[in-house]
Amino acid sequence: MTDRLIYNSDSPGVNSDRLIEDADISTFLLGLVSAPLGAILVVLAPEFVVVILWPKWTAAILPFRILTAGIMLRNVYLMAYCLDGALGELRRRSVRDGIYALAVLIGSLIGARFGLVGVAKKGGGIANGVK
Repeated sequence: MTDRLIYNSDSPGVNSDRLIEDADISTFLLGLVSAPLGAILVVLAPEFVVVILWPKWTAAILPFRILTAGIMLRNVYLMAYCLDGALGELRRRSVRDGIYALAVLIGSLIGARFGLVGVAKKGGGIANGVK
């Protein structure tokens, strides 16, 4: 949906300075919303997991907190997707997504030795480092 909000750079009257300025403002606003939301979800993780997933999922609270802590880092990359689409750089996006998927896979395999928490730490940590 976010891709539709940013205009195509090939449109008449669009200059790169405006595109960069709009992307900066959008990134700021996205961070402004996702940072407090992530912090709230980290603090309220036990209640959130029990209400949404039921009490038998309490083992997922710590991994949920770990992954939620990185929500802002992941959300800010949405603007890179928008810019790639606006500039017609879809090949660059595909390469970046492939590297990201490989990093998640490798991190998850490394973390699997340590259980669900290890997968969340290693898979999410390595993937956010790559992005």
